[in-house]
Amino acid sequence: MTEILERPTTLAVPGLAADEPLAELLSIALGAAGPLAAEEREDAVTAALHHIYTEYPDTVGQVQVLEATEWRGMPALRAADLAPSAVAYLGAGLWLHHSLDIPEEEPARDVLTLIAPCSCRAGYVEFELQGDTDLVTILTVLSREEHTVWHRGGTACTSTRA
Repeated sequence: MTEILERPTTLAVPGLAADEPLAELLSIALGAAGPLAAEEREDAVTAALHHIYTEYPDTVGQVQVLEATEWRGMPALRAADLAPSAVAYLGAGLWLHHSLDIPEEEPARDVLTLIAPCSCRAGYVEFELQGDTDLVTILTVLSREEHTVWHRGGTACTSTRA
């Protein structure tokens, strides 16, 4: 008799043969649990690129080296309630970080953050960007300060520790 239905592709489950019913059921359960980390990484990079090309056309959207290969996607950290995100290294210790803020009662919004080293070199300071003007203003100030944020914490640095 010819099989009309094709068997689903089974993910590898350690300790079980691929044709065992439990392996197939676990594969279905794992697939239903949500996107795999690789898919989340890819989707995070795609979201970052879409955001910078549409909302930052005069700055980051113009930088040809910041294409998909320069962004690194990060999967969700569900235990910490963090959505997938993407980061791109700009040089001189500066990074761009893109994520989606997904509140329960409001629509999701893209968040692009510039991360710059503190002048004490012990941590980083984050700047949530609202557009090209914010980015240009912050980069202009940082270029005068050797690409660092002036240490404001007195003897105790108040930046996010590296």
